[in-house]
Amino acid sequence: MLERLKFSKFQENVVVLTTQENIDDKTEEIAKKNGVSVFRGSTNDLIQRYLKAAKRHNIDIIVRLTGDCPLIDSKIIDSMVNFFI
Repeated sequence: MLERLKFSKFQENVVVLTTQENIDDKTEEIAKKNGVSVFRGSTNDLIQRYLKAAKRHNIDIIVRLTGDCPLIDSKIIDSMVNFFI
């Protein structure tokens, strides 16, 4: 998914959100290896995790992409963001 996001016009604002659980250490490692910011937050409060990450990274528009949809087209992402700006 990170490789596909590199084709987005908005790729400079990509932040990977994950939990603080040890099982997600590998996710953080992969993101950082690809030069992507990481935010680790609550396991149980997904909305709070998104809000805190958006605040920390000064993000106004959130596009939620999940690991179970890794083949998302960057053009779709760009269209969604352009719709809101």
